[in-house]
Amino acid sequence: MNAEIPKKPPNARGQGRKSLSGGGQSPLLRVRVSDDQLEKVERLGGPAWVRRAIDEASDADEDGGSITASQVADKAVSEALGKLEKAISKVFEKARAKP
Repeated sequence: MNAEIPKKPPNARGQGRKSLSGGGQSPLLRVRVSDDQLEKVERLGGPAWVRRAIDEASDADEDGGSITASQVADKAVSEALGKLEKAISKVFEKARAKP
């Protein structure tokens, strides 16, 4: 029984997933998120949305200098507090409007 065994194709170059830039392997970013955050990213466009958000984010502050991680966090907290303040104001307005 000398049945011919088919050979697998060789592992030639150029096979597999292509890099985003086309110049080799793209770096991989791993981020831990909650289930809700993952669902939101998927709704907003998945990895393409994350890449676009990174590209659109500014690296500089108002003076043109480099932004530090603490400045980014401060800005995010400030924006969140501003939104919270608006939401609380709306709740109070609605409560005052009721007879």
